[in-house]
Amino acid sequence: MELIIATNNQGKVREFKNKLKDYEVFSLKDKGIDIEVEEDGTTFEENAIKKARAVCDLTGKMTIADDSGLEVFALDNAPGIYSARYGGEGLSDKQRYIKLLEDMENKTERGARFVSVIAICYPDGRDVTLRGECYGEILKAPDGDGGFGYDPVFYYPPLNKTFGTLTLEEKNEVSHRARALEKLERFFTDESVVLGNGVLHAEIVARGAEVRKLVNVKNGEDLLNTDFKVWNYTAPALFPVLGKTKDEAGYYYGGKHYDINPHGFARESVFKLVHASETTATYVLCENENTLKSYPFAFRFYVTHTLEENFWKVAYKVENTDNKALFFNLGSHEAYKLGDDWENYFIEYEKEENLKENILKTRAWMTQKKFGTKEKVLPIYNENRNLFYFSKDLNSSWVQLNYKNKPIVRVHYDLADTVCVGLWRARKGNFYCIEPWFGVADSRYESTHAEEKEGLNWLQPGASFERKHKMEFFL
Repeated sequence: MELIIATNNQGKVREFKNKLKDYEVFSLKDKGIDIEVEEDGTTFEENAIKKARAVCDLTGKMTIADDSGLEVFALDNAPGIYSARYGGEGLSDKQRYIKLLEDMENKTERGARFVSVIAICYPDGRDVTLRGECYGEILKAPDGDGGFGYDPVFYYPPLNKTFGTLTLEEKNEVSHRARALEKLERFFTDESVVLGNGVLHAEIVARGAEVRKLVNVKNGEDLLNTDFKVWNYTAPALFPVLGKTKDEAGYYYGGKHYDINPHGFARESVFKLVHASETTATYVLCENENTLKSYPFAFRFYVTHTLEENFWKVAYKVENTDNKALFFNLGSHEAYKLGDDWENYFIEYEKEENLKENILKTRAWMTQKKFGTKEKVLPIYNENRNLFYFSKDLNSSWVQLNYKNKPIVRVHYDLADTVCVGLWRARKGNFYCIEPWFGVADSRYESTHAEEKEGLNWLQPGASFERKHKMEFFL
């Protein structure tokens, strides 16, 4: 497949060719393209997309461009997108880093990062951005004359060297561009996206936009379900339905019957990556031939995963791109790893809650007996596929999984947006699920017609719906 790199820098072209061996890679000069694109964006992402999109629209071919620079925290992330023009036009690299050192003269905070953003633009209008970052410090005096730009004053602690003293081979192993190129290689080979912040390490796959591994960096332990013989998921997104529909097979809409699987199709669908950095990845699912068979709407469903210290954050966004109102429900279904001594695990939530017991097969939302009066701590039960819900009127803004009275993970959610939280474990499964839901499953009293269901979210054309929650790990 042919691929155009929106640059005439042969060094960059060689780097891309090295990573994309299955593609025919061409520079602008190779294609006889003479174009100047004004880089007037406010972010690296905007500038990279602008360059790639201009060439893509001109040629009708998939195009890649990159934008990079240095962000110094004490200077409010300057020089940033202006790194190549810092201090004015016409300055040499040395003059620019001397200007930087002068601006840093009285600063005690010396932290900085190099950033590289690669944009991929497609003829169909889709844009993808992949971000690589490398953290270090700004020295008070240059060291080394290798590399280019700000390399002599950028100190990289893991190697105890400045970029100006690294060999080309050393720099290509750790640099911001090397990390962005690694993401590019994974993107084109459909490998999982890897996120890491030194505390948590995550691997995300395109099927379901699901985090399949979440590892405690300190001890290498996987924090999510690994018992795939019992349940083959770790953290699926549930969309556009929750649980089973009342008639088992599906629902009626507009007088027509549509078949749909329990929990919808998102967890089995292949999402497209639209952005990835060191700690964040965003995927999108749009209507396609398969989804239209069970859900007759045009939509965009975004899933974003972010690592921040000991937190894993998940954000959802639904956009209605149809010309009619669409319905949906939405939920999360993270599964946390357990040991074999189930009797030592407990669920605890912030405040007392009235619980209802519900087995999904009965679809008896809020209709079965109470679990108890008011509960704050409950054991993990061994019955087959028991599912417990909080009442719809939640008191707690978090619920956590404990082991021997010590917390393992706490799930935070917005009280105003969360309809219920499900707690579920399969019999003999070494995992436990804590599930914030932003809607409800069908009850046994529910209509089979979507227009008559009470628990659905309806979204008008052009409107969007956003929800989020986060998991705090006690490592």
